[in-house]
Amino acid sequence: MLNIKLAVGITRKEKDAVILISEKVYLEYKNMIFELNKLKNKNF
Repeated sequence: MLNIKLAVGITRKEKDAVILISEKVYLEYKNMIFELNKLKNKNF
């Protein structure tokens, strides 16, 4: 019963925060992959 209450109790602000954090992590991940590819493409 408590779990249902917690799930329903998530506010809009908390949802937005989760979305923002997810986007930030995703962008950092994409940037990291981009940097790795740049290094791979360099001729050492």
